[in-house]
Amino acid sequence: MQAIVILGGYGVVGSQIAQILRQSHPDLPLILAGRNPQQAQQLVAELGGPTSAAAIDVLKPQPLAGLQPQAIINAVNDPHDYVLQEAVARGIPMVDITRWTSRLQQTLDRIDRNTLKAPLLFASHWMAGLASVVAFAATQQLAQTEQMDLHVLFSLKDKAGPNSIEYMEHIATPFTITEKHQPREVYPYTEPQTVTFPNGYRAKTYRFDTPDQWTLPQSTKAASVSARITFDDRLTMGLLLGLARSGVWKLLMHRRFDRLRHALLYNPGTGAAHELVWQISGRDHAGKAQQLTKTIVDRQGQTHLTAVGAVIQLETMLGLDGSQAFAPGIYFPETAPKLAYALGRMQQLGVELN
Repeated sequence: MQAIVILGGYGVVGSQIAQILRQSHPDLPLILAGRNPQQAQQLVAELGGPTSAAAIDVLKPQPLAGLQPQAIINAVNDPHDYVLQEAVARGIPMVDITRWTSRLQQTLDRIDRNTLKAPLLFASHWMAGLASVVAFAATQQLAQTEQMDLHVLFSLKDKAGPNSIEYMEHIATPFTITEKHQPREVYPYTEPQTVTFPNGYRAKTYRFDTPDQWTLPQSTKAASVSARITFDDRLTMGLLLGLARSGVWKLLMHRRFDRLRHALLYNPGTGAAHELVWQISGRDHAGKAQQLTKTIVDRQGQTHLTAVGAVIQLETMLGLDGSQAFAPGIYFPETAPKLAYALGRMQQLGVELN
């Protein structure tokens, strides 16, 4: 049996992907890959079974040299698309959870879909696409979807991998949303809405960029889709709002301030719950207006929820869930989901839905 290569497999998210896969598929060969495979040795020993480590540098061309895996889960940034290029050239199925919206769009523009020999599942949506899967499932109750609003409560005590700050790097950069079927440019940390999260915390949430806002209007035909975020610390939220609105953040984007900027954004805690709320409106098949609220809570935090998402995407793509594997092509989390399986698997792995 060919192995699953997990790029970043000994990192914060990658290690949890590996743990879930090993618990669920004891005989599945796993390769924990990265630039420093010696750092993976303790995890290799803990996981047991057919698990090994390999040196792969995504900053170099043909990073998979010598490996012929069954599939790749990419949990690290692939800034030059070297991993993607090799997966396409060699026909290796891949789940990617790292490309932010603009990079994802640029990447897809360069892929010749007619020559693909394996499925490519781009799941850099919020929590490796689980937010979009839940939203897509909710819209199946509607004949017409008018508005989809995602609200995220991010705890400062949550564990976080270094890639999780990528979306924060662009808090002064405008992005495009779909509103009433038309594109509209907006800025991060603007146009607040007030929402109450499952734990009772009530706060204003602010716009931020996610690929969900690009793909969901296409997959659900929703007239408007938005994503907003807040932190569970009002002082931190106020600081970020001030930096974004004052123009200071634009100055901090200079390379000389990289270390300072990362210190401000990346301060992972020991663990806390991650909470999402979807507010969806539309009309049912009888033409009656409907308001739906769907919540997602992972008490093990956003890194665990991301790992759960990556595992579900891999299982459905390869048919590890017992169904047919995907044909060659480009997929997003909500465009070819096995909804009943995905929702049930989330709950099986400790995620609370509504």
